Amino acid sequence: GERTFFLTDERTLEEAAETILRSRLIYIFGVGLSGQIAAMLENLLLKQGVKALFVRDGNNIATIADTGNAEDAVILLSLSGQTKKMVEMAQKSKIKGMKLISITAFTDNEIQAMADIRFYSYAGISDTQTNDTLSRLGMHLIICLLSEKLKELRQKQ
Repeated sequence: GERTFFLTDERTLEEAAETILRSRLIYIFGVGLSGQIAAMLENLLLKQGVKALFVRDGNNIATIADTGNAEDAVILLSLSGQTKKMVEMAQKSKIKGMKLISITAFTDNEIQAMADIRFYSYAGISDTQTNDTLSRLGMHLIICLLSEKLKELRQKQ
């Protein structure tokens, strides 16, 4: 099939950046290796004066879902897009009317199906290890591009 290193476009980046700027608070979720990238994203957003919170512990999902509201946005980073806790968070944030931004590897997964804005990272090599490495690179690239787009929009404001 198609082997695209990276699937995104200007419009998606712009839409995501605008959503982030409009939101009261950005909740960021990622577990395992996606969690490392989630932590980097939190840092990039905080540096730009965006109120962001990387939720490190899956058990806090219920609490977050209770305190969050429709003025908030959620960014979920999950390579499989099927992690149980993340799917739960996606469902809860949708019920709350929060904007949902997904960064996943495979196009057909539960999280991206629920998301308002979707980014895809690399997928398509049968060797899992190589695939994971490239997918993480793709995720990293997405958050860097998103950060650049935010800077650009903030300068226009």
